[in-house]
Amino acid sequence: MLLVNIKITILLITLTYILSLNIKISSKRNDFTLNSISSSRPAKLQEIVAEGIQLTNDFSDLPNSFEDSIKIATDRTLACINSGKYKCRIDFDTSIGDQTYTSIKNTIPMLKELVAQLSIGMKLSLPIPKTIEDIDTNQSNNNTAGSITQEMLDETMMQTFYPQRTLRIFFPDMGAAALARRDWKMGTIYPDVPPCVFTSNIQNDPLAETDQIAIILCPRYSEVEYTKRVIDLCEIKNIPCVLINPELVNMDQGFGVRARNIRKDILSKFETTYKLLTLKDGAVVREWPKGYSLWIDDDTKEEGFTLLQSFATDPSRETINELIDAELDKRLGTVVRGNKDNGNIVNSVVKFFQGLSKL
Repeated sequence: MLLVNIKITILLITLTYILSLNIKISSKRNDFTLNSISSSRPAKLQEIVAEGIQLTNDFSDLPNSFEDSIKIATDRTLACINSGKYKCRIDFDTSIGDQTYTSIKNTIPMLKELVAQLSIGMKLSLPIPKTIEDIDTNQSNNNTAGSITQEMLDETMMQTFYPQRTLRIFFPDMGAAALARRDWKMGTIYPDVPPCVFTSNIQNDPLAETDQIAIILCPRYSEVEYTKRVIDLCEIKNIPCVLINPELVNMDQGFGVRARNIRKDILSKFETTYKLLTLKDGAVVREWPKGYSLWIDDDTKEEGFTLLQSFATDPSRETINELIDAELDKRLGTVVRGNKDNGNIVNSVVKFFQGLSKL
């Protein structure tokens, strides 16, 4: 019994000493860290500007929903095309770094909605009225219900099987194109995408005379030459070409000669009309012709985000990470350091108990 009391007394004395020592150290650390990190983000911005990265006040806002992001992407792409720029790029990644599915698999839901809206926006596919009331009264004068219904059926058949203006999607391989045709019920009377949408293989399929726009879906670094082939076909035909989530430069290439040539010969000639990149602690968004805006999670804001900075050009992942880290250090520096000190306390107590167990 006496031995137990001695152990308890020693434990209490040691805990009191560790806590008092930690408080003194923490107070000194906090005095230092608060002064040193309070200006961490401005300092980081100064470094970024010194590196030649241009900032802008023309920021792009976050979308309200998935549907809203598709609408904005469509609107900005059409605006870019109408301005005379026929080479457009869309980067759409809401996976937050999740590598469970391939880039194509993650892009398909967005692509399905995008081609539907692009088709209508470019007047490749007009919505077919489902009822007589949907038809404009000026067009329905002097027509009977029977004749109107027949016109509706004729127009549906023409648009389904004989579209005169088409949109073509080039997939990386025949398998992906075949899966899309199956999943979208293409070639049936009730397809999930407009009948003017066609799929092709990037390797060797040509453009059709009816094609008014081409989309190259998730081209990989092994398909650079095939990508150039389709781009050249679009230039000859003088129709818009849209790159979606290109992966033409892989991590192994880095900043090598091949990577630089790809950026110079292909990517630099495309205008990013819309970008949405979700991150663990925020997101990057771009609405052409506005800047690339970096947003970060902020529980103090009603909308849940706050704008960190907008860039005139697409910021590198390194720049994004550095700014986010600087902001998180600014907000949570003392808490993080407090947690580290608390971890030291726990370690000390654990070691103390291990020592007592040996008595």
